[in-house]
Amino acid sequence: MRALARMLKVSVITVQKAYENLKKDGLIESAVGRGTVVAHVDRSAVLEVKRRELEEKIEEVIDLSNACSLSLDELLSLTRLLYEDEDHER
Repeated sequence: MRALARMLKVSVITVQKAYENLKKDGLIESAVGRGTVVAHVDRSAVLEVKRRELEEKIEEVIDLSNACSLSLDELLSLTRLLYEDEDHER
């Protein structure tokens, strides 16, 4: 881990936390004598992790919109506008 941290120019603690998060999400696994490898993950498990991330971000957006006194309709309108703009860029 120290070599990776030096190569990336980040602290060893940052690398350890990244590994812990990947392991917690089931994306990597460690085995004695084998090291750390990418886990065999089915697509539904990956999508579930992404869905949880999305839900957390949506909660943050809702909190921020409440702090800005946006109504639900205003938030949905803004979201729709940004979503449609993003579709045109793809």
